[in-house]
Parts: sequence; structure tokens; C-alpha cells
Amino acid sequence: MKKTFASLMLLFLLASAAWSQVAHDPNDALYADIDRWAAKGYLRLLPPVRPYPQQLIDELLETVVRKGDAASVRKAEEYRAEFAPKARALHVGAVGTIRGEDADITLEGAPFVDGSVRMEDWLVFSYSFFVYGATRKPGDQIEVPGVYSPYADMVKDNAKVGPFNILQNWTSNMSLGDANLYFTAGLNRGSFGPFFDNGVVLGPQASRAGHFSLVYRKPSFTFSTLLLEINATDTLGDGMYPNKHVMLHSIDFEPIKRLEIGFYESVIWGERFEFLYAIPLNQYFAAQSLAGFDDNSLIGFHGKWSPADGLQFLGDVYIDDFSFNDVVRFNFDTKYKLAAELGLRWTPERSLLSDVALDYTAVMPYMYTHIAADREDRYDATDPSVNYLNYTTMGACLGADLDPNSDRVSLRAILNIFPKLSVSLLGELIRHGNASEGIYVDGTDVYYDNHDGSINDDGYTDAAEPKATFQNTTRFLTQDVIETKLRGGLGFAFTIPTGFGSFGAGADYVVEYGWNRNLEDGNDGFAHYYAFTGTWRW
Repeated sequence: MKKTFASLMLLFLLASAAWSQVAHDPNDALYADIDRWAAKGYLRLLPPVRPYPQQLIDELLETVVRKGDAASVRKAEEYRAEFAPKARALHVGAVGTIRGEDADITLEGAPFVDGSVRMEDWLVFSYSFFVYGATRKPGDQIEVPGVYSPYADMVKDNAKVGPFNILQNWTSNMSLGDANLYFTAGLNRGSFGPFFDNGVVLGPQASRAGHFSLVYRKPSFTFSTLLLEINATDTLGDGMYPNKHVMLHSIDFEPIKRLEIGFYESVIWGERFEFLYAIPLNQYFAAQSLAGFDDNSLIGFHGKWSPADGLQFLGDVYIDDFSFNDVVRFNFDTKYKLAAELGLRWTPERSLLSDVALDYTAVMPYMYTHIAADREDRYDATDPSVNYLNYTTMGACLGADLDPNSDRVSLRAILNIFPKLSVSLLGELIRHGNASEGIYVDGTDVYYDNHDGSINDDGYTDAAEPKATFQNTTRFLTQDVIETKLRGGLGFAFTIPTGFGSFGAGADYVVEYGWNRNLEDGNDGFAHYYAFTGTWRW
């Protein structure tokens, strides 16, 4: 064991947190910088669908070079050199990570290749390929709060070398067009909306999916449409089943200077491809009526207001179901099946403190869930139904990384000590309750194993004709047992460019105190999470 640990430590040190510059990964540092530049006022009306094609990134970087401060210009020039038309199309590297929760430690490392190929000005390909050796299989990994994890994308395999599971991770993307009209197709992670790191519609922590998007841009108007090809699970959250789809379209515009607003719709369905949903400027609820109301449609609104350069207010509301009739009668104890996020961002100039973000996210009971088409036997342990209608892929939520009936207050700050050294600070308070706790409908107690408050709990009774338990009330965090977590985090990251590649290292530590952990009354205590990552890329 000592020899194995020593060899892993050596692998980490040799691999030595510069991350690969992959334009089709919304977790890339490029996108965090794009959002900071937008908050500073250099960029406006960014398309909500990510990743962006190289053609648009070229235009955004050129704009920052013309309008930005000295530090922003320097960073934009670095990205331009990386993505230049004649830049090297193949990069090689290695990454190693040690993750831990208290005394439990896992390790993973991978050689990788990545790059982008410009066939024409209007045709660009990008790709990345990692072959991981990991001591844990997907599903058993340790997740450090706020730290990127590759496990969501790893392909399960039975291959092993000593204590390591061999796991692949391939992503790629193709973009056609120019900065004002483009089509992208790929197998990659994505994000949507004004919140870069964890939006309520599509977060960059969600696993890769088949991605097809079309975007048309004007100076004060953007139309976007997105098709995701994702995986379904059964109603217990197990298995993998194909032929599940998400279609989304949005219209964003700038009615007055410094104010951006948008409206969007989405629909989730499976077991067939419904061409009705591919119609541009469609109204999905109306289209769903022609398809028999068997699918799951949602609507949303988002916006940004920048009263001054460096200051932004952001908001996003994603609605699955809402009792309009009750609200107009001033009855507010009713159904709100939605997720919402409100935020404030400050990016001061000429300061060590480069970015401060405060936001509040609420996920109402049973948001992101949906009853399966096979209702009566959906939780049959011997043959559970496949759920093509809930808002998940690979069993995890596409949107916010919170369970239904949860909320979170998050404060994050980035300090740039030196141009290549940054420090991150994190503070979070998270609450979660089981919305099905102690609920009776027609004398039937629905609180048992399959109604655990997770994303697999659809909120319906288990009767021959299931009934929704949330039609007349919300029960948002009103339960007797509420899990509460208070977190504080500290991170460091630096890079060292050399003539034979760029070396980098990062360290993150999160301390958490939880009350009623795992919804167990009186289960209180501390947890400590940590991650050490090193990279080399040439």
C-alpha cells in the first residue's frame, strides 16, 4: 500500500491548476473570464447557450482587446494566441488529482490530448480525450464542493491496471458559420442562462450530452435553439436508456441600455422523436397538446441589469407548474413547481479582489421531477418503469445541483495575487427537506422508501390512479427535519508557463458543519473535503 501511494504521489507531482484550453467545455477558465468581462461592461448580450463556437470567441476576445483594462487585455491576448487560426492543433498533457473526505482518499490521473482544427473560417472542430486511471468507479467517487469533477463524463469500463479503474472521457464539438449565425454539434457539457457556474436550466456540472444548437445574433437581439440528446434511467434512478430528448429555445434582447431580458421554453420527452418540437419560434405547450399532452414542458425568464460597469444584478426563474388561478385570487399557499436564482456580481477594477458573487437559489418541492408514463407500477422493484420525462440525464439533474425542496445562499470571491496566482473563497448555507415527509392523501401515507425527497420522488401517491400531493400547497422547507449545511472554502491555483509546456497546481479545502445530515434527526457534525490537482499541457 505504501508503494502504491508513493507511486501515485510521484504521478501527481510529475503531472503537476492550468486546465486545458478547450472551447467546447463551459467549465474552462475562458468562460469565467468572459463573464467577468461582461460584468465590467466590455461585452454585452452574450448568447445564453454555451459552449460558444470559436468564431464567436474570436469576436469576444477582439472586443476585450479594444475595450478592456490592461489586465483584461493581457488575458484576452493569451487566449487569442491559444486559439489563433495557425495555432497548434494538437496538445498533449497529463492531470493528476487527490481528493479526500475526512480520512477517505481517492486518486485519479490521466494523460490527454486536445486541440482545435480550423478547416475554414466558418468551420472549426475541437476535441479532447482523457484516459483516466482512478481508484474509484463512477458513482463511488468523492465530490469536493465547488471543485470540478470529471466523473460525470467518464465511460464505465471493466478494464483495470492494479488498483486503477481505466475510464475514458471523450468530448468534441463542431461549429459552422460566423459570430452572428452559427450551428454547433457535439458531445460535450453545456450551460444556459446568466449564471455561469450552476444555472437552474443547464449547469456545467451536468454530464456531457449530444448537443445541437443554432444561434442567430443581432446587436440587440439573440435567438437560440438547443437540442440535447440525453440518457434516461428507471424510476429508481438506475440503468441507462436511450432516446430521451430536451428541446429549448430562447429569445433575448436589450430593450434599453444595460438591461438584458430573455424568455425561453423547453420540453422533455422520450421513446420517439417529435418533429413538432423542432419548429423555430414554437410554443411548446401548444405543440405538446398536438402530441397528446404526454410530455413535459417548462417556461422561464432571465435577465441582467448593469447599473454601472463592474456591477451586475442577475435573475433566472424556471417554471414547470404554477397555480395561476390561486395567485390571481391572492391565495399564495398554493403550487409553485419551479426553480429560481437571484444574484449580485461585483468585478472591481485595479484591485486584488477581481470577482465577488452573491446569489440565492431555491428549488421548490418536486421541481425537476415528473411522473413516469407507466404510472401505476413505476416503483415496482422487480421491473421499474423508465422515466423519460424527469429533468435528469444519467440519473443526475441537468439544472441546479440541489435536490428538490432545497435552497442555498452562496458567496464567492476571487483574488488575483499575481497574474498567474489566484485565491478563491467560498461561503455557503444549504437547506433541504423531504417534501413527502408525513404527507397523507385520501388516508394514504406516501412517506416511504420511494418518496425520499430526491429527484426520483415524483410527489404522487402510489395508487391505481396516482394523485399529486402538491396541487394545492408547496410545503417549501416546512418539514420537521431539515438538513442544513454551513460551508467555508479556500482554494489556490497557479500556473507556470515554460518553453516545454504550462505547469500548474491547485489546492482546495472545504470545511462543512451539518445538522440533521442525510435527513437523520440529530445527525450533526463536521466534514472536511480537500483536493490537490496538478496539470501539465504542451
